[in-house]
Amino acid sequence: MPLVTIEDVRPADVSVLGPLLEGVEIAVADALGRPRDAVWVRFAVVEAVRFGGTSSEAISHPIVTIATGALPDSVVERTLRAAAEAVALSLGRHPGDVWVRFDALKPGSVLTNGTLQ
Repeated sequence: MPLVTIEDVRPADVSVLGPLLEGVEIAVADALGRPRDAVWVRFAVVEAVRFGGTSSEAISHPIVTIATGALPDSVVERTLRAAAEAVALSLGRHPGDVWVRFDALKPGSVLTNGTLQ
């Protein structure tokens, strides 16, 4: 099950969070060729930001981490781009302002429901 974590400052309008989570869920599921219920998306609020010598929420970039098993490079790239576009659309940002990284989890490195995955 892919775990997608979006980290950013709290949006001024928190009503965007529901559509954000749903949009990213759909985008990642489609990119991976998996059902939506196989993708877990969460939003984590970043309380303070320092970037390029400046502390300001105005220059914050959402950081998205997608953690799942190893995948071919072409699937990883497609998934990273889909996530960036979905986050940007929901938050009114340019996709280039969204930073996305892929964490390939080794088999046996995650415990869920009491089972080593």
